[in-house]
Amino acid sequence: MGSPGNGPFVLRSGDQEYTTCDLGEGERAPLAQAPPPPPPMPMAPVLLTLVRHGETAENALRVFQGQTPTDLNDNGHRQAQACAQWLRDHYRRVDAVLTSDLPPGKSTA
Repeated sequence: MGSPGNGPFVLRSGDQEYTTCDLGEGERAPLAQAPPPPPPMPMAPVLLTLVRHGETAENALRVFQGQTPTDLNDNGHRQAQACAQWLRDHYRRVDAVLTSDLPPGKSTA
């Protein structure tokens, strides 16, 4: 990037980029819009799978538990195992697993 009186320079305004050229002593050429950037490279599709934790005793009683740390009940463990088997059967690979730090989420993951 040049400085005034020193050749061309680039002016950026938001997402737009403009160029100008020095014509001589204090004169400037009109601003011209710079060519558009090349199109972005296509991204590979991303598959996001959401899984809710298995059942807890409170869930079975329809009690809202919020952030209360409770463990999965026997049915919740069966649900987590069934979910794991389903994921193995339907996906060749899983790149990441994100979970809550509470026991139901950790046990299901």
